[in-house]
Amino acid sequence: MLLQVGVFHKHPRNNTSRQSYTHAFWLVFLLCVSALSLSSQDAWAKQAWLHNNLALAKQHAAGQRPLLVQVSAGWCTPCNQLHHEVLDTPAGHALLKHAVGVRFDFETPAGQRATKRFTILNLPTTVLIDVKGQEIGRIEGYPGRKEYLQRLHELLRGHGDFEKLQQLQKKRALKDPEKLQWARALLVRSRHQEAYKVLQPMLFQPSRLGQDATRMWGRWLLRVQKRTQAAEAHFRKAAETYKSTPAYAGFLYWQANSLHQQGRTQEATQLFSQWKSRASKKFRPTMLLADFLVHHRLDPKKTQETIRQSFQLLPAKSKRYQRYAPWLLYLSAQVEQRQGHPQAAQKLIQRAIKMSPRTAIYQNFARQLSASPAQKQP
Repeated sequence: MLLQVGVFHKHPRNNTSRQSYTHAFWLVFLLCVSALSLSSQDAWAKQAWLHNNLALAKQHAAGQRPLLVQVSAGWCTPCNQLHHEVLDTPAGHALLKHAVGVRFDFETPAGQRATKRFTILNLPTTVLIDVKGQEIGRIEGYPGRKEYLQRLHELLRGHGDFEKLQQLQKKRALKDPEKLQWARALLVRSRHQEAYKVLQPMLFQPSRLGQDATRMWGRWLLRVQKRTQAAEAHFRKAAETYKSTPAYAGFLYWQANSLHQQGRTQEATQLFSQWKSRASKKFRPTMLLADFLVHHRLDPKKTQETIRQSFQLLPAKSKRYQRYAPWLLYLSAQVEQRQGHPQAAQKLIQRAIKMSPRTAIYQNFARQLSASPAQKQP
């Protein structure tokens, strides 16, 4: 066709008509290319997740399709499981027939903006936003493939909880668990003072509901508001309140995170040492200290020593060993990778996978090691 166009220009007769034909041809050609480009972009938007770009997601949605916002972190075990079992499968891509999907890495600047914009309290969190920019509903955590997909399809059909909770609240018919849901719904809609009034009677109460309310408000202070001093005081009181319960470990860890974000890292690590000194079972504080050191990329020598101590506190071949040893191997593999020892890291993570083959975070880390440029062992 291009050859024929060139021949037309060589003929002196009927030159005007032939030029018109040529111009018409190119006009039609460009229009077709443009249409195909728009069509391919539309198909791509429907079939692929966007990453860390809310503006582009809104552009693709064009005010005509809902947004499916998903926030995860690479260090988050349930996040990895969600991606492995749902989002990175045909079922996960099928969700994008109904909405424009955008995934955020919590640790990136874009992920931090999304955390504030959508009030992300737990990881992973999936939020469905309608065409008017209003939240339809969300899924916090990962309850398993079947439950996750079932809940998400309900949201895609417009079955959110806010209107139902609002009606119950007006009738003063909210039960205690529903009050917690109502407080969360208010928080994510930036109605913070109303949310606090709902939560306040539940905070620091000696019940599972009290723990959940206390955890919710503390995470809002730290993750969303970045009010590190208020968060540290909140989690310090929570740790003291729930010292004799299994929830103590989590609250102390969050208190340590709050201190670290203020630059008070030594005080943060001392919390675990103080806990260990008075604990009857030394493994839990030692393992959580190792986790804390790896997560915040602190002293690698101290980290490896803490991991070694954790292993020594685990009875060999016990159920406890089978449960926690893979995680300690994974922590150690991360330190080896950061020290420039990919082969040692690969050996450690393969041991973890052998012990826990269905845990996605270990498999994903092994793939990252395989994909990274080869490094020489010292």
